[in-house]
This record gives sequence, structure tokens and C-alpha cells, in this order.
Amino acid sequence: MRKPLFLLVALLTAGCSLLDRQRPPLVNEVVTNYGPDPAVGRGKEVVLTIVVNDPDNDELDFTWTALPLSGAAGGGGKFRNPRTSGIPPQDTLIGVFQDSISIIYQAPILPDTYLLRLRVTDGRNIRTDSLLVRVTQRPPTASAGRDQLTPYVDAGTVTLDGTGSVDPDKDDLTYIWTQISGPGVALTSEKTPRPVFRPPAAGDYRFRLQVFDGADSSNVAVVVIRVNDRGG
Repeated sequence: MRKPLFLLVALLTAGCSLLDRQRPPLVNEVVTNYGPDPAVGRGKEVVLTIVVNDPDNDELDFTWTALPLSGAAGGGGKFRNPRTSGIPPQDTLIGVFQDSISIIYQAPILPDTYLLRLRVTDGRNIRTDSLLVRVTQRPPTASAGRDQLTPYVDAGTVTLDGTGSVDPDKDDLTYIWTQISGPGVALTSEKTPRPVFRPPAAGDYRFRLQVFDGADSSNVAVVVIRVNDRGG
């Protein structure tokens, strides 16, 4: 009559032994689309990919959080899972995955260094990882292109070129062109990188360009367009 009791004890012991042998997940790496030491512009999105090796092939829970190292108010940015549509970005992102998953981190608009923390668990064991993301704000540089020499042609047009303007943080730029000398002309749009104008006569036309990245203005760049008369 003791055999059933012995069998039950043996099964419970074996079950506990299996639980004790449950192996923890290993976070192999967390990679970003900006490289190992990401520095990004204000509000930019960073793709974070978790690569995990779990010997037991368990379903894993992950939690992402972020905070500014300076302790400044305003939060550490937001996370979203591209696999789940219709859910707005969150301060803390929780989800389930196996092997690997990519999520999106939206950087704050305040320049700072942000600590991103990752917690991975298989329900019994916990592993953590972290990385730093620098959010920078550097002023853009304006380029109005090379000076141009062009013959005067009735109804002819000239195109200005500010496409050489750059922002080191890859922020979107607003272009502001202003004519500073020469016969007055109307630009097709003074807020695009390549506005067009029609010179009414021969002469020197000078324009200045400044670009704005939403926070800082650039230097002032100047270009001269010399329009020769009909005889050259």
C-alpha cells in the first residue's frame, strides 16, 4: 500500500528537479540601427533589436524603460512595438517574444544621455541589459551652392541650389532664401532647397540662405548669380 505514496513522492521530486534544471535565457546582444554607441537627433526613432538564446526555448517576457542620466524632468523617451498597431508609444514597453524582437525607441526632444534598460525573464530567471543613447542638438550648416555665370535669355530661369546644407543630427531643415541685391525677382518658393527665379535683366543677383532645424539657425551662406547681357 505504500507504492502509490512512494510514486507520488518520486514524481514530485522529479518535477522539482526539472524546475531546478531550468536554464536561464542569455541576452546575446542588443543592437541598434545607429551602431553600438548611438547618437541621434531630437525625436528621432531608433530600432532596438534583442537577440536572446534560451536553452529551454521558453516564451520570454521583456520590459524596456528609459531615463535621462542628468535627472532632468520630462521622461526618457517612449517605446513602441511595430508588431502591434494602434497602440501609442509608451514610457514602459512590455511584451512577449522568442529568440529575437525589434522595437522602436523614440528619443526625447531634450538633448541628454539616456539610459535604456532591458529586463528579460522566462518566468523563473531574470536577465538584464542596458545601453546609452545620446540625443544631440547641433546647429545645421547652410550651403547656397557655387556662384553661377549664365547668359541672359528672354523668359529664361535660374535655379538656386541649397541641397549642400546639412544637419549633423539629421533633423529636417527649413530653407529661408532672401535676395540681398540685384534687380528684384520673385522666387518660386523661398523655403525650398532649390527655388527658381526669372532674371528680368542682366546683372549680379545676390542671395543669402539660412536653414533652421527646429531649434537652431545655421550660418548665413551667400551666392552670386551673374547674368550676362545678350552680347556676352
